[in-house]
Amino acid sequence: MPEEARWSTIASAAHTPEIGTVINTAMRAIEAENKTLKNVLPKNYASPDLDKRVLGDVVDIFTNNIDMSDTEESEDLLGRTYEYCIAQFAEKEGIGGSEFYTPSSVVKTLVSILRPFDNCRVYEIKVQSLIQFSDSLAA
Repeated sequence: MPEEARWSTIASAAHTPEIGTVINTAMRAIEAENKTLKNVLPKNYASPDLDKRVLGDVVDIFTNNIDMSDTEESEDLLGRTYEYCIAQFAEKEGIGGSEFYTPSSVVKTLVSILRPFDNCRVYEIKVQSLIQFSDSLAA
């Protein structure tokens, strides 16, 4: 991971007016290192319409609640982030973890990120169930 894209770099700029530019730079650096991501990652965090205090607060949420330190390649940082967000959503809705189902919009986003091939199956390990999707979901 390029230095400018590491979480420590982003977190150190969380409460500066440049946080949006720092995140945009991180996205560009990630794309430069991973050609398959070219023009995929959002780079609109420096937009004047985006409140930089709120953006810094979001960075803080992840910094304080999820271990975003340098991880081994085998660790699932995306999965841990997803689990955290879903748990927070379920808590806010007053739903127990075993009663919560992943919303279809989240499933569509995950399928879009994972880009599974034909006849591929994606399992949600926590509840050991198959996340069903079709070509229409992936589109």
